[in-house]
Amino acid sequence: METLVDRERVNTVQRRLRFEGIHTVSRDGKGGGLALPWKRAKQVEILSSTPNFINAAVSIQGVQKFRLTGFSGYP
Repeated sequence: METLVDRERVNTVQRRLRFEGIHTVSRDGKGGGLALPWKRAKQVEILSSTPNFINAAVSIQGVQKFRLTGFSGYP
């Protein structure tokens, strides 16, 4: 998800919503910033990330491992 906030604010939201983990990419200037939070995932492996995307491999018990890519384009 695009955050539009800094990493400290994202970490505060992570704690409040009780996400087990989160990967953040800091925003660049006034806009942007990405976060990939998760709950109940056995393992989340961040394969790569840039200010425009996060690419991860996700393992959840009872579900075949899958790849998840979240992205944000320019307005």
